[in-house]
Order: sequence, then C-alpha cells, then structure tokens
Amino acid sequence: WCATGRYLAERPIFALDPLWHAGAYYVQEAASMLLSAILAQQIDASKPLRVLDLCAAPGGKSTLLAAHLSAESLLVCNEVIQTRVSVLRENMARWGGANTVIVNHDPSIFAALPNFFDLILIDAPCSGEGLFRKDKASRNEWSAENVVQCAARQKRIVADCIAALSPGGVLIYSTCTYNKNENDENVAWISREFDLDIINQDLGFAEKTGTGWQCYPHQTKGEGFFIAALRKKVSDPPDEPPKKKQKTRGNNGFNATKKYKLLDEKDRLALRPFLGDCENYDFYIKVNDEVFAIKKSLAQPLALLDEALQRKQIGIRVGEWRKGIFTPSHELALNELLNPSIQKVELPLEQALDYLRKADFTLPVEAKTGWTIVTFQGIALGWLKVLPNRFNNYLPNEWRLRMI
Repeated sequence: WCATGRYLAERPIFALDPLWHAGAYYVQEAASMLLSAILAQQIDASKPLRVLDLCAAPGGKSTLLAAHLSAESLLVCNEVIQTRVSVLRENMARWGGANTVIVNHDPSIFAALPNFFDLILIDAPCSGEGLFRKDKASRNEWSAENVVQCAARQKRIVADCIAALSPGGVLIYSTCTYNKNENDENVAWISREFDLDIINQDLGFAEKTGTGWQCYPHQTKGEGFFIAALRKKVSDPPDEPPKKKQKTRGNNGFNATKKYKLLDEKDRLALRPFLGDCENYDFYIKVNDEVFAIKKSLAQPLALLDEALQRKQIGIRVGEWRKGIFTPSHELALNELLNPSIQKVELPLEQALDYLRKADFTLPVEAKTGWTIVTFQGIALGWLKVLPNRFNNYLPNEWRLRMI
C-alpha cells in the first residue's frame, strides 16, 4: 500500500547505519503507511497544496507526506508537547525538504487560519490497543476510563482545528487503536458535527469498517491501526464586508517581523558557494544571527503563518553569520538547497561511524582546505572544515552517535 515502503527480514541496529543518520530512509510501522494509499487516491500531488500534520512527532507521517507532496506545496508539522519538538525537528531536517514549517502549538491556534489548509492529518493520541501485540506496557496502561478520555480529547482536537480546513479539503483521521468510541463513533461525530462527507474508497489492504479502515495484525502484515478520510463540503460563501487591506513588511510578501531582516546583497553573494538555488529564495537574518532561506513561491502563506503563530521555525536554517564569518548549518548539509558542486569526501563505513561519533579518524583522500561535505554511499552526513594540518568536525553534539 506504500510504493516506497519496504519490509525488512529482521530489525538491524539503525543507529549503526550512516544512511539512517543521513535521512535516506525513515523507519515506520507498516500499517501506518496506509496513509500513502489514501493520499494517492484523494490528493492531486501535482498541485501546490497546504498541508497540516497536527500531531506530528516523531515525524513518520510527516516524512511520508513530504515525500508525496510537490516542491511547491507547504507542509506544516505541529507538535503540542514541547519535549517532543526536537525529535520532530531533527527527523524533518534529516528528510531535507525545503517546504516544511515546524510548529509547537495547541491545536486551537489554527482557528486563526480559517480555510487555510487543503489537507489536515490528525494522527490522534489514543488508548493504544493496536500496540498490545508487541508492547506489554501498553496493555498494562489500558483502561475503559482511558478510552472514554481519549475519545473526548480526540473530539476536542478536531473541533479546535476544523475551521482551518478549506472547502473541498480532506481531513484524514487515524489512531492506533481498535474500539469504536475512538474510531467509527468519532468519525461519525465529525461528519455530523461539521458537515463533512465520509470518503468511501477501495483500499483493498485493510478491513472496511462503518467509516474507515482497520488493520489487524492477524490480517495485515503490521500492527493495529485505524484510518478514515472525510471531505469538507463546498458551499456558497456568505456575503461578507470587504476586509481591510493588511500591511505587509519585508520582501515578496513575506511578513518579516522584527526578528527577521532581509540579508543585504553583499552577504547574500557570500552565501552563494554553499547554495544550489539562490534565485528562488530570499534570505533573512534573525536577531540571534541565524540565517534562514524563505522560498519565494511560499512567501504569502508563510507570511500568514508568521502572523498567526508564535512558536515556529519558518524557512530552512542555512547557518550563522557572526562578525563577518558565515558558518553553514547541519540542516543545510542534509537539505536539497545545498550546492551539489561543493567539495565532498566519501567515507567508508567505519570512518563514517567515527565521524558520527565525533571520534578521531583520518580522511581517506586529500582534500582542499575549506568547507567540505562528508558523504557515505554518496549521501551527505554533515560538514567538515578542512584546515592546512587538520580538520574540524561540525556535526552538532546533540546529533552525535553515542554507541561504541
């Protein structure tokens, strides 16, 4: 059901695979990838879309969405629990897209963006019955009271954000549980309460329920999972008074707040050796000296996000500019915006792992002095700065491999 999904015969130690660190793939439970089949049938990926993954951490479904969407689409990945935002940010940085925004807000904040999104995915927190087979702890934590509480919380989450779904837009609702309270009954409630049409399509991979599709471990090669899709009806808009024209600041429609300042031409030229595409981006420096790239074609929706949301990362973090010296970011090393012609050094497995551990190793080939990308099997792992008699490893400490 997912064209890019692969089953593994056994579970390796992914932390010892440099390609995992590089974001060449994401490890995800197979049933969760049923999302891919719904996207393929209900979403025209050739069009620029605005998509919200409302409960995004750790990022599995966000990477799947990012792989499905066009380069001109906008993907907003939200996580309400602050302690989970860092892993979401890391996983999306590894994935390397140029059109992702990371957000840390309660779902109610998105009511400030009416009719903004073409697709909203709610992978709702649930009672976790679908994990019983492989996770004994989830069995011990289950209770009938928790099912009722989860169902009520799921309704609140949907109610808080549904105004942000555009007419004709698709809401995808999923859980990793079995009971009707959190699944069929909640989807039926969403349909009645907000006048959405339940989408009935033939997936062929899961059991059809009253409102969606259910995966069971004894029927599909995966854990327990429920997913449903609904479409917001298109109706004639009510007559409204003309809206006041909003003031815009910044360039090309991006509402640059006091935290952002458009990079001047001299500094922009200094970035050019690091970047493969300068013409389709504007570059902003924040008050903390970080430089971000904003895609020009997304300037208008990003301006609206910047106005409505407080805790967010908009744009690609390109690096830092301090005292006239530019230091590229690890995020740029893994991003499609990176200049493909920049100097690279290919490392074999053991030296690649030493790089990821930030341990001592010797470069297998001679390299010119300057900023250099370390690769494994042709895929970027991060930055080195080659000096006349040594090199410095610029892998962030928080990304360091701690396994011996």
